[in-house]
Amino acid sequence: MKKNVFITLCAVAAMASVSCARLEVNQEVPGLRVPAVINATAGVSTRATIDGLQISWVAGDQISLFDATGKAEGAFTADASGTSVSFSGTKEEGDVLKYAIYPANENATCTAGVFTTTIPGEQDGTISNAIAVAEEASGSFVFLNAASVIKITIPASETDINFVSFLADNAATIAGDVTVSMSDLTAVASPATNAKKYSRVSAYKGGQALSGDIYLTVIPGTYSGMVVFGKKDGTVRYAATVKVASKNYVVNRIKNFGTVANLTWVKGAVPGVFTMDADGHRALMSQGFIRYDDATKTWSIADTFTRLTSFNASGVIEVFKWNNAETPTAATDHGTDDWRDEGDWAKKLGQFGYQSGWKIGTVGEYEYCLRQTSKTTDSRETANLVRQCLGLVKVADGEYYAILYPDGWVGVSASYTAENEVPGVTMTIDELKALEDKGCAIFGHGGYLNKGTTIAWKAGTQMNLWTTERTGTKVANAFRFVYTGGKWTRLYKGLETSYGYCARPFFLVD
Repeated sequence: MKKNVFITLCAVAAMASVSCARLEVNQEVPGLRVPAVINATAGVSTRATIDGLQISWVAGDQISLFDATGKAEGAFTADASGTSVSFSGTKEEGDVLKYAIYPANENATCTAGVFTTTIPGEQDGTISNAIAVAEEASGSFVFLNAASVIKITIPASETDINFVSFLADNAATIAGDVTVSMSDLTAVASPATNAKKYSRVSAYKGGQALSGDIYLTVIPGTYSGMVVFGKKDGTVRYAATVKVASKNYVVNRIKNFGTVANLTWVKGAVPGVFTMDADGHRALMSQGFIRYDDATKTWSIADTFTRLTSFNASGVIEVFKWNNAETPTAATDHGTDDWRDEGDWAKKLGQFGYQSGWKIGTVGEYEYCLRQTSKTTDSRETANLVRQCLGLVKVADGEYYAILYPDGWVGVSASYTAENEVPGVTMTIDELKALEDKGCAIFGHGGYLNKGTTIAWKAGTQMNLWTTERTGTKVANAFRFVYTGGKWTRLYKGLETSYGYCARPFFLVD
């Protein structure tokens, strides 16, 4: 279907030609496949055309066909564009074409007019994921819509947006594996125990800028949630969020969220939302650690993949310690005082092109974030964070990176999926950066600073993810993890008076 169309269609079946083949005696007879053509024309139906959009097919559109018994006959392809076109494919000789579904899905099934298919969590921002189904009657196929669609319009004034998502509250299933019955024409979440269930749908086109009307297909239902936007300016990421009140998403209707306007862009944040406490407060995660420039006396958020090798490299300092925020230049000063509020460097970011509101979290906030993502319990001594929480990959040069997934993560990328999170999975830096574009927080293996001036980067599978608050015993609980035995284990003691670890803040949005 046309990439910006959510429509109803009428298709007319045509005669299929039959071919013959000579068979030797005792040779097993295979199912002969013969060419078939479905003539699809746009027509009036009981469902209304949405937003006055044109009813049309586009050359290359594909539908999946099934015979009267529900046997899959494969994909049929539109030969041309227009309101009346032919779809060509093949079917098994003697089969009667009875059911059809758009878009084509080789894994779709059909039993007595009940379809199973998938609304993907990652989409391309067009209407092409809006499901339509048809049953042959009196020689024709009438395609009717079975999903709901969200429409978000990006004005020309908003440039470089490359990611848009809708995250439903309470982990509501808004996409994934669905069933559609011709009797009610509404996509519902599949009841299968192993069905994929997504609470987030997103539009991402390989980092390309998104513009104009963006469409997200969802399962019909009533949801509240949050729209999240992401964009890039060089290596600096920006994220913005908009809360969405409870709305009813109806089959065959577009829920128009309207034109994006007056977004508050958070500089230095990846566009992933992370739940930080039991009250449901959500935050954006910074794209890297905090740095201080001694020459300009400014604070900033680093690029994830840019690392320093010494405490003071050309005037730029990796922030490792908690006190002395006004003059963080002494390489041997790792803190001799208890926690002081003025030592929270994240609060300095608002003075230098970053919004006020960045903070270094408490132990409880970070632990809750990790538990929610990993769906496991953990303790202060050992956080058994399974693969759903932190993925471990390595890049071509052998360095390892950890991936922290945001709320509602779908787990789709070029060569890395949620089912393939094992040590040794190889990705490119560009693939890791694409995951950042989609809201994942990427961590290098992390460095620490002792009383010398050289940063020791821990090789292998130990990650220093962030630093948390100091305690009265002059020990800060840094989140250091080691990957061993197929799981992540947190090392209990982090920053002592002799060592420092990088500080990575978050920004509360809800």
